[in-house]
Amino acid sequence: MKTRVPTRGRPGWRNPTLSTMPILSDWTVGQKEGTGFVVTGGGHRWGGSLKNNNAAHADGHVELRSAKQLQWQAESPEGLIYLY
Repeated sequence: MKTRVPTRGRPGWRNPTLSTMPILSDWTVGQKEGTGFVVTGGGHRWGGSLKNNNAAHADGHVELRSAKQLQWQAESPEGLIYLY
């Protein structure tokens, strides 16, 4: 699976990415379109469009991220884009 960010570094509680790299998020998926992507499902929807989703970090905090903040994180061999 292709990922946007390379391996996160050393495991453990002293890893400096614990507070910046989410380890879990709401299910949000899309497909590539040109140089961007189109969200096709998941996340927090209201009025028929994606508004935001949650991203959880290993240090215990959770962020509510607006749809504009979402970035692709992984691409499946079938072309699905996973976002958070």
